[in-house]
Amino acid sequence: MEMNKTKNIIYLVIISLGLFGGTAYGAWQPITGIPEPEFGVNETAPARPDPWSAAVTGYYYVCPTCPGSTDTSNTYGYPTVPRKTIPTSSVSAGSVIEISGQYDLTATINLQGTQANPIFIRGIDYVSRPKITSEITIAGAYIIFENLKSGPIDGADNAFRFSIKEGAHHIAIRDSEFEGNLNKAGGVAVGSWGYSGTASASYIVLNSLYIHDLGDIDTTLDQDAHGVNVNGSADHLWLTNSEMARTTGDGIQIEAQQGRRDKIHHIYVGKNVSHHHKQSGMWIKHATDVIFSQNTIYGHRPSGSSNGSGTGFQYGPEYVWFLFNTIYDNEVGINIASNNPPNDGTESFCIGNLIYNIHHPSNPSDKYNSGGMIVRGGTNHYIVNNTFYDVDAGINAPGDGRIFYLTNNIILRSEPNEYDFYTTGAVAIANSMLNNNLLYNLSGVRIYWGGTTYTNINTFQTATGKGQNNLSVDPLFLNSAANDFRLQTLSPAENSGAADVAYTTFLTRYGIDIKKDIEGKPRPMGEWDIGAHELVVPSAPQNPKGLEIR
Repeated sequence: MEMNKTKNIIYLVIISLGLFGGTAYGAWQPITGIPEPEFGVNETAPARPDPWSAAVTGYYYVCPTCPGSTDTSNTYGYPTVPRKTIPTSSVSAGSVIEISGQYDLTATINLQGTQANPIFIRGIDYVSRPKITSEITIAGAYIIFENLKSGPIDGADNAFRFSIKEGAHHIAIRDSEFEGNLNKAGGVAVGSWGYSGTASASYIVLNSLYIHDLGDIDTTLDQDAHGVNVNGSADHLWLTNSEMARTTGDGIQIEAQQGRRDKIHHIYVGKNVSHHHKQSGMWIKHATDVIFSQNTIYGHRPSGSSNGSGTGFQYGPEYVWFLFNTIYDNEVGINIASNNPPNDGTESFCIGNLIYNIHHPSNPSDKYNSGGMIVRGGTNHYIVNNTFYDVDAGINAPGDGRIFYLTNNIILRSEPNEYDFYTTGAVAIANSMLNNNLLYNLSGVRIYWGGTTYTNINTFQTATGKGQNNLSVDPLFLNSAANDFRLQTLSPAENSGAADVAYTTFLTRYGIDIKKDIEGKPRPMGEWDIGAHELVVPSAPQNPKGLEIR
């Protein structure tokens, strides 16, 4: 097939140019659609003094639980005569503050480093990280916290976490653990709920964190203990390469509040694992320009606080992007919930995601609480190049006022009497488009379109004028039983897709090209493929000596 040859050539060129990765360990690993932070991921602390048997200018040693610790006539401290407290002023740029033991003292840290000479507050390494059991408030600039553990002093403790306040900028917290207890406490807070000033927490990096077991996930109360909580005013925040597990809220919740949507913007959440929360893995309220990319989200069940959604948003945020995430073993994959007028956002994008094993335990026909996606808010929804497999229903969109642009999706629902796509209302059916999708179920296609159920692609096209170039055939996954949803050679999804404006919109708005598949391979390799994976045909046998192959 001539197109297969073209894809082979493109693939070999990409490999030869090294475009599939190869970045050295420890450096920033690219995340599709997310820019590299200008500060906080690549800096390295200066070497520890060796020997360190006396005070060394610019190097502080803090161990309040060590015998003989004192701040009296002890500006810097050193391992045999440590300081008792973290210095919170008069610390020069480029200084290193090393903490050892357990730190139980509340501290407000307002230090000023520079981009070239940041201040490090750290444990000596991750294995021997010190435990901080108090509230740490961060208000400063160019500070890196690393190799630390935050947690309760005991089961009754309810005052321990890290808080980054508005006005702080270029702050990084990395390679650290945040543990909770049964109380509503712990984790990382950025911004403050009641903030009404003009400053913002800006250029914040949360990288390589383990945030876990915050609150009582079995409680009937709505504790709202979020792993990362973004409130007030914040912009240019990265949460990357981290794990959030078992909180009574969301793994991360981003909440700008009504009328303040522009106060939280450019939030980047990438390559995280978020699972088994009482609410959801990741959630947005209000806010604008939020990108969730290449995350893995699973293990959410209905509770008094949620309907078991993997991720989603409510209250009308603007320019929300779900990119190349793997979402499985939830009651709902992506949940776009109700608006909060006036002045709600209108644009959301769901591109390149893999959503599978999505089941409501008791009522798969509930259009408001089951399906690979539920859409009840927003206005314009671009749902492009996703793969839905073993979902009760594909996309449920009850109500009106939503417009859908479905292109290049594979939808394999599991419930024979549910729908690949369900929508009601005059605005939706007049303006929505369903082109170049592959809908497959042994019981046949089922599209609910404003009161009418269509069980045949051709009938749907004829009656509505929609659904051009849709298919109803087996997509030929490599091994769906093993959750391998790549496409086999000669899959009908190959070269059956179409270009979509969503990719151009992202490039125009952020200056980043996201024309890739879920594995990071560029697309299209020839013509567009349908689904989350771009088919790469195995290359021809290599002939390094240039001999004729017969």
